[in-house]
Amino acid sequence: MIRALTADDYPGWLPLWRGYLRFYRGEVSDEVTLGTFRRLAGGLDGRSWTHLALAAAVVLPASLLLMVLARPLDVLSLGDEEAASLGLHVTGARLLLLGLTAAIVGAGTAVAGSVPFVGLVAPHALRPLVGPLARHLLPAAFLGGALLVVIADLAARTVNPAFDLPLGSLTALVGAPYFLVALRGLEDRG
Repeated sequence: MIRALTADDYPGWLPLWRGYLRFYRGEVSDEVTLGTFRRLAGGLDGRSWTHLALAAAVVLPASLLLMVLARPLDVLSLGDEEAASLGLHVTGARLLLLGLTAAIVGAGTAVAGSVPFVGLVAPHALRPLVGPLARHLLPAAFLGGALLVVIADLAARTVNPAFDLPLGSLTALVGAPYFLVALRGLEDRG
């Protein structure tokens, strides 16, 4: 027997659906809509030193731990069998590295919103300059990613004096072509 779906069938989706309908019918103010879109596009506007301090409380210790784990990260790059034969507990190392990476990315996203392609462009662009070893690449990627975000934010605020562009739009303009070129390079090698 076929029956109609009710809110009890999908209780988690109900608030999301209501929010969508309110937005679609225009019940949400333009200010809220603009704020939501700006947040989704990422940016540093409206951020203060307090936001930086809160993110730094998570990012700095997790980054230091990640750099301490540079050798296991390099060993993992050899493959699971090689890493295990060298005495690395592969599953534990992967979970720890994943947790630290999630903490760093989560804290950054909580402050700046979604800023696409920074994590792709920075390490891959710097690898030819500093080499593939994690002890060199991690600090370079952290600094290179931060520099990319600061330059993109500066450009987003100054390109058009009438309004600020979303930071995520500018990083996507750099990152998407870089991603396509990198894919093309992989295609040519493979």
